[in-house]
Amino acid sequence: MLLNNTIKHAQPIVISLCINLHGHHLNYTFEDNGISYSKNTARKGIGFKNIKERTTAINTTFNIYSHPQRGTHITIEVPIL
Repeated sequence: MLLNNTIKHAQPIVISLCINLHGHHLNYTFEDNGISYSKNTARKGIGFKNIKERTTAINTTFNIYSHPQRGTHITIEVPIL
């Protein structure tokens, strides 16, 4: 979902996905250099809402950092049982 929405809406040139195991957590970092995400200018879609609901359902941490003209940085931290 992240990759598809990024390509569709952000117009990036570079997209990166990094997956790391850190202690008892699996960390996903997703970054792009697109036009960035803004709560004020974003369409009222269900993409981030669905991601937030899914990550909450499995007790994960989900954060979005958006930098105008520098893209979006998303982190998801999943506890490993």
